[in-house]
Amino acid sequence: MESEHLTSSLFQLHFPTQYLLQSPSTSVAAKDKIPPPPLLALGLLQWGTTPIDHRVINGSRGMLTEMESREIYQTFRSSGVVLFDTAEGYGGGTSEKRLGRLMHQEERMEAENRKKKERISTVDNDTTVATDDKENVSIDEASKSDKSSDNTIVMTKFLPVPWRVTHTQFENALRASNKRMGIKTCPIYLLHSPMHLYRDIEYWVESAAICKRKGLLEKFGLSNCSAEEVRRAVEAGKNVR
Repeated sequence: MESEHLTSSLFQLHFPTQYLLQSPSTSVAAKDKIPPPPLLALGLLQWGTTPIDHRVINGSRGMLTEMESREIYQTFRSSGVVLFDTAEGYGGGTSEKRLGRLMHQEERMEAENRKKKERISTVDNDTTVATDDKENVSIDEASKSDKSSDNTIVMTKFLPVPWRVTHTQFENALRASNKRMGIKTCPIYLLHSPMHLYRDIEYWVESAAICKRKGLLEKFGLSNCSAEEVRRAVEAGKNVR
């Protein structure tokens, strides 16, 4: 029974309703049901900042500038997108760093907006506060986005290169990703590929379970896997201790 519970908490993704990007065709799940996952995620393969990203991954357009990535991030966030998909293999971790910078910039901006709202709320209701249109807009936007950074979901991936063969190496890779993104716990951590010379997929499921118990990740997932490999991984999750 205990192992079955761990399997459920390790693999199943439960997205609170406020995480959903709603559309006219989206039906809100009943309270006693698990809501559907977000409708849209932003993939960050092209957010790396290495020479390879500049000359190969992004082709003739070259590497995204910091301003371009900020505009992309803000556009998606303002549209209700909460899920961002990166990996340590995207630009050798530089994509993760860039995402981390943008998330924390957003947090600082929200903190400043909250302070501004608090200062305004202390003014007596009978007093007219003279503000220009620009300030009114920023205050209004702040009221809409107070909780935006709180519901951001980041998803990154472990790259099972041949020289990584131990649970400790899996954990160190996860810790490094968390550090680059400026978080303590990764909401979703994926196995980027099931292919490895020495370790099967069951081994990495065990590694993920160890890290989950340490509070380093919330959910573990799979990338580039076949249906059979997914079944094997889920079965392995039932047997982890």
